[in-house]
Amino acid sequence: MLTPDGEGRDPAGRDDVRRPPDGEPTSTTRSRIRLALSIATTALVVALAIGPFPQPDLDGAWKNLPHVIAFATLTALLLDQAVRLAETRARPAWHGAVGLAAALVALGVLIEIGQGLVARDVTIGDVVADAVGVGLALLAWVLVRTRRAGAASPPRSARADRDPSASSSGRS
Repeated sequence: MLTPDGEGRDPAGRDDVRRPPDGEPTSTTRSRIRLALSIATTALVVALAIGPFPQPDLDGAWKNLPHVIAFATLTALLLDQAVRLAETRARPAWHGAVGLAAALVALGVLIEIGQGLVARDVTIGDVVADAVGVGLALLAWVLVRTRRAGAASPPRSARADRDPSASSSGRS
């Protein structure tokens, strides 16, 4: 039963549980939506890579651009789940990120093997492009986390910046 201020008893019988206002998804719902989107995107990438679809006619270095974009997108979508999984197992966030990177590069290798089975070109350049996409997404993740961590730390006092002796505890 909920009280007017949104507090009450949850189905497990715990008191004083805060619930989001009606109509707002819970964090569990958002996680499930992200996971479903990630799985659908992964299936789409695999289907497009192995299926009998026409390939873009790109020359030179641009030939691998679809691989970079696809794997950067997959990494960005799956990174949140990988980091949360690592943290629920009392491991640092980077364990989840590195594990995801290895899994996605392995997926790229499996896709190339699958392409060989359906009479499509198998090239190491595609796997390298997949790894570049994963690496770019991880780099963006690291930069964002570093920036957020820097923004969360308290600023140094202006006096300590100007006068280094001001931080010493009364020494002459």
